[in-house]
Amino acid sequence: MEDTDLHLSDEPMTGMLDTDSPESVESPAMEGNGEDFLPDLPVLTHAAEWTMDQDPHNLTTVIHDSDSESDQSSPEVIEQHQVQQSDLGSVEQAVQHFQLASAELFQEERREHEDSDEQSRSPQAEQQNQMEASSDESQDGHNTATEPLIQSEKLSDTGEQQQDPVQAQPPMVAEDSSPANMELEESKETEQVEPVEEPAVPTEPLIPSEYEKLAKGCEENPEDFNGWVYLLQYVEQENHLGVVRKAFDAFFLRYPYCYGYWKKLADTEKKHGNAQVAEEVYRRGVHAIPLSVDLWLHYLSFIKDNADPEDPETPSRIRAAYEHAVLAAGTDFRSDRLWEAYINWETEQERLANVTAIYDRILGIPTQLYSQHLQRYDCSFIMVTEIENMRHKVIESRQEVFNQNEQEVSKRWAFEEGIKRPYFHVKALEKTQLSNWKEYLEFEIENGTPERVVVLFERCLIACALYEDFWMKYAKYLESYSIEGVRHVYKKACTIHLSKKPNIHLLWAAFEEQQGNIEEARGILKSLEELVPGLAMVRLRRVSLERRHGNLEEAEALLSEAMASGKNASETSFYAVKLARQLLKVQRSLTKARKVLLETIDKDQTSPKLYLNLLELEYSGDVQQNEAEILACFDRALSSPLPLDCRLTFSQRKVEFLEDFGSDINKLVTAYDEHQKLLKEHESTKRKAENG
Repeated sequence: MEDTDLHLSDEPMTGMLDTDSPESVESPAMEGNGEDFLPDLPVLTHAAEWTMDQDPHNLTTVIHDSDSESDQSSPEVIEQHQVQQSDLGSVEQAVQHFQLASAELFQEERREHEDSDEQSRSPQAEQQNQMEASSDESQDGHNTATEPLIQSEKLSDTGEQQQDPVQAQPPMVAEDSSPANMELEESKETEQVEPVEEPAVPTEPLIPSEYEKLAKGCEENPEDFNGWVYLLQYVEQENHLGVVRKAFDAFFLRYPYCYGYWKKLADTEKKHGNAQVAEEVYRRGVHAIPLSVDLWLHYLSFIKDNADPEDPETPSRIRAAYEHAVLAAGTDFRSDRLWEAYINWETEQERLANVTAIYDRILGIPTQLYSQHLQRYDCSFIMVTEIENMRHKVIESRQEVFNQNEQEVSKRWAFEEGIKRPYFHVKALEKTQLSNWKEYLEFEIENGTPERVVVLFERCLIACALYEDFWMKYAKYLESYSIEGVRHVYKKACTIHLSKKPNIHLLWAAFEEQQGNIEEARGILKSLEELVPGLAMVRLRRVSLERRHGNLEEAEALLSEAMASGKNASETSFYAVKLARQLLKVQRSLTKARKVLLETIDKDQTSPKLYLNLLELEYSGDVQQNEAEILACFDRALSSPLPLDCRLTFSQRKVEFLEDFGSDINKLVTAYDEHQKLLKEHESTKRKAENG
């Protein structure tokens, strides 16, 4: 792993670019991991109201209520609710929150945005054509020159596109051919063109030279984090929105856990007036790191700042956003600021029942500031009622839950204190940090609930994203619970964080083969070999996969190709031995196996393994019938430029063969005499070496 001295160890840029969250400027940045993603928040216009009689611990119900108006009648929802009753269902539910549902929801949301873009653009294009037809020649030429700029702006800012009153008018407006209407239309077009034309024209020529140079460096060496930092700094300074998007998107493919950069991109979009695109950036960010409390707080602040206070559905939308946030990150040990923000907002809305329900949930979750929640709850209840007996009764009913939670916190406190770097960084972790994570995971697996185990793994894989041991441990844990969860862990590790680590790729391919996905396993191994060519372990795994599934010709071809492309004689000899064994033991072709070894010996006469494997091959048949071939193999080794020690070993084995299986005493005597000569030569050489 490549170190970078770009940042001080106590303030790494990767995870803590903007640690001052909108809710608490004094709290350090916390990072999270996983693949949870939200449904389209604007759809969530009927989030369930919290009441005192609701079960605050039934998180599945909250998800169903906030995800869709019609979820209650959905058979998939009923099935998920039933699965929740067992540990198997609990883990699958937790994994689904972090991993499984995210991809489908994300794709559906993107399709919805694309469809809405097409629908909003089509009437605009029709209107533009009619307006051009009704304009004079000079105005028509002006529109033609500026239309590419307008269309570019429409594609990059769907929010403005939907709100523009001129664009929203129906095409029939252009049917009125009166001069007054034509003049009005021309003035409206001019108003549209002028603000677009000013920023677009001067920025285009400023980009290519330096950007292409920096981008090429990142493409050639994506592990160089400093190179990415310089690239992102450059595009931010140039303030060219298209290039900013391109650079940040490429960066996130490699380093999605750097939450500060998600906020930077969202801020850039917002600065350019693209509020809807900025919200999409935040969605992508919490999709990549749903345990990032800081990113959630920034996202929630963005939603509140851009909400329409006159819209009666605004509180429901904001409440649904908070619900998604606490469902994704609320079980993190350091998620207190998120819960406090939710409570503060509901308090501002004067929804006491909701505040009480939130406290009921957080009082049962082990968090860093667990004791403060009960104190705040006590204080808030004092302000609400002066009936002392009622207050004590309410507090006592929650004290037992608090006490149990306090015990759980105390069990984990030492592990949490040992976590010094909970965020992602390209620099290597200290051994004590790695040991602490391993011990914490073992403790949680043995003592915790499946949901908490999943959350801890997701937290761990932020700080330890570049260590394949933790990914493999996570996948192994999920094997008993969720096949899709295992697949998702392997895919995320191999395609994003550990793209060049062979061991985890081999495990992923083996897992897919176990599930019967042979083509998927074949593709994983082939892709890895293309990315990191020359790895013998990968080529041999490809060969064994083909052999296991009866593709012997393909297995032979892979070994032959490896022989032909060997970088040196030693590598060629290695694959020749493998191919000879394949031909002899699997394909039952002694002749082809012998030919492979003899041809390779002619090219590499100093490899003892070639002679030994040729000898083994000849021994595999009838030794009396193959006596001539076996003796020829011995003679070939004894007359080769092999070291004296190797030739002495072959001479000894030749004498033993003739003693055991030879048919001619003369050959035995001759072999014995030659062996004695080699012994004397060996002794002489040994004495000279000892005497210096």
